[in-house]
Amino acid sequence: HLTILVFLVIYILQKNYEFIGYAAAALALFWLVLYFYKRYEIPFIVIVGFSIWLFLHMLGGTTINGIWMYGLMLINIVGEPFFILKYDQLIHFYCYLVVGAILFYIMKKEAIRITRTVLFLAIIAGIGVGALNEIFEFSMVLFLANTGVGDYYNTSLDLVFNAVGAIVGVLTANYYDKKQFNK
Repeated sequence: HLTILVFLVIYILQKNYEFIGYAAAALALFWLVLYFYKRYEIPFIVIVGFSIWLFLHMLGGTTINGIWMYGLMLINIVGEPFFILKYDQLIHFYCYLVVGAILFYIMKKEAIRITRTVLFLAIIAGIGVGALNEIFEFSMVLFLANTGVGDYYNTSLDLVFNAVGAIVGVLTANYYDKKQFNK
């Protein structure tokens, strides 16, 4: 994915080691999602959504007027100690909305039929992937002196936004899949 490579060069030039790691992980995810796209007949719109997320995620490691994008407060809905709604939280929600949709289509292909249990398992899988993401972010804290990962509240809110995104993604994909099927 050209976007990731462009940002990777930027991060290397900036010596932004945290986002060099994220870009490498994003490149691996891109190839994995491309494999899923072909194997599980994931709709192209979901892949477009994934590509948009990749761009927005990579953009999050940049600064605008000295403000790190992932720390940018978009709408001050809830102040201290939660600071909702930041760019970081919106991107976590959006990422797991897309991940939830991808997991729905994987489950759809593997299951005999879509049931509430299958939907629940797709949601739980999305939440699990979100937890793995937070473990990866934590590893950055362990190995790098400076990161923008944040504190306990940030990690906890990331998990919440990941979960809500996964729920919305699975249910939205199910809704549109049924709508498409009933045409």
